[in-house]
Amino acid sequence: MVSKYIPAHEISASIGRERATALPVFYAYTGCDIVSSCATRGKKLAWQTWNAFDDVAATFCTPSDAPGDIDDEAMAMLELFTVLLYERTTDMDNIDEVHMS
Repeated sequence: MVSKYIPAHEISASIGRERATALPVFYAYTGCDIVSSCATRGKKLAWQTWNAFDDVAATFCTPSDAPGDIDDEAMAMLELFTVLLYERTTDMDNIDEVHMS
């Protein structure tokens, strides 16, 4: 087996401090910590959704700042991110509305 050097510090610098801090929570939220995708939505699509909805980066930082203390505003941002992950072009912001449509 050949070892490969991956310069994590360069990757971190290229995506910025906020995203680098938020990355572990993004990774866990999208199910990538235990499965290869988030209910039929792969890592690449989740990353593209995050790129399209950058406002959620601060929310992904919240759990690492205060574990177990996610307020209603943060939950709404996570719900909107999830909606956009499944329906990128929708005006809806509620998972139940999207599910019923």
